[in-house]
Amino acid sequence: MSYEKNIPHLDELFAPPVGLKVVAKLDGQELFGSEKLKLAFVEAISKSGRAKGSANKIKSLVKKRKIVPCFFEKSIRQFIMRKIFSPKSSRTVVAIFDPAKTKKIYVLMDNNVNFFTYAANSRLALYTIHELIHMFADKKPASFLNRFKPELISYYKTVWKTIFSLDEKKINDKEIEKIIKFLFRKIELNPKQVSNSDLTQYYKLLDSAFSEVTTLQKEQFIKRLRTYIVAIKIFIINFRVFYKSISKFMSVIGPLYSGYKQAFNIKNINVLCVQELIYPSEVISICSEHGFESKVNKSIKEI
Repeated sequence: MSYEKNIPHLDELFAPPVGLKVVAKLDGQELFGSEKLKLAFVEAISKSGRAKGSANKIKSLVKKRKIVPCFFEKSIRQFIMRKIFSPKSSRTVVAIFDPAKTKKIYVLMDNNVNFFTYAANSRLALYTIHELIHMFADKKPASFLNRFKPELISYYKTVWKTIFSLDEKKINDKEIEKIIKFLFRKIELNPKQVSNSDLTQYYKLLDSAFSEVTTLQKEQFIKRLRTYIVAIKIFIINFRVFYKSISKFMSVIGPLYSGYKQAFNIKNINVLCVQELIYPSEVISICSEHGFESKVNKSIKEI
């Protein structure tokens, strides 16, 4: 399916004179856009079958400036790469939800590539929907937990069963839910950086829930639990250091990928899975790119 001829290409959108202006500031970085870019973004979303159930809501959020289409300037590329850590950072489209300050979604688009094609429309829609799930979780935390509780329990139970070698017959779903709620309410919804106190509490919750149902020897279990918490600690303090030493934490990172396959039959995850360790909404955001349309569309409409 080709893009309609009357919709401008990005090189046309940004060729002078186009009326580019500062449309937002993110951590002091100026983001540029235009009315033409905004209209083209909305049109591109409407062309994507993946956004069929949420296109009207997305259009409304753009109008209300809750979703801000922007120009992906080279000068902020390094800034963006510090914000996200996935193949998205090297592509022509990047989407970011800022929960700490503006509570807005920024969709940054490169002007050097005409991505208003069928495949590119789909990418725009998927990335935007991904961030909309983060926005929904932030705005409607109780609804988020209630609606996606089965998926969250299924995923984390699978992941922790693998990491900590748990006896599946002895796993208590209530304990899994308790830990998920702690991660979501205490860490994800807290705008402050994860503290040592938070990690200590996380350690104790995992120890209490799994020490009696692991098939590992006590020393092995404690070693694996410490590796798990150390991985999180390095990740939140210095992502660059974490990325360079990621091979040391594959016993933790690997199951984050296989968890999607085992719990939801989602394969070929093309992002770096690590946020799942502390942000439950990332699990559902990833799922939103691979189906779950009914729950996802319902959630987006409630934003």
